[in-house]
Amino acid sequence: MVLLTGFTQYVAQGSSLLAMVPAGSVGAYTNWKLKNVRTNLLAGLIPGILIGTYLGGTTAQFLPEGALAGHFRRRAYLDRCEASPDETAARSRPFSIKFNGGLL
Repeated sequence: MVLLTGFTQYVAQGSSLLAMVPAGSVGAYTNWKLKNVRTNLLAGLIPGILIGTYLGGTTAQFLPEGALAGHFRRRAYLDRCEASPDETAARSRPFSIKFNGGLL
């Protein structure tokens, strides 16, 4: 978004995070319906997520935009470096899907 639309790093990251809310909600609901959610963990997870999200967003507002962009690039690079060979191969192919332990 920064490169294509000229958004500031703050607006791009905020918009990206907001766009994840509907997808995350649908995914959480679907997994809950399929009984893939350990409800006994929710009492600790939900407050931690809310507090962490608030503190992260608030802290990001105090960082210079260049530092925020640099952290974002480093995190993206490290995530790619830590991926397994299968995950790295999947990321390099558009539309690859991991299915039953293999890649389509």
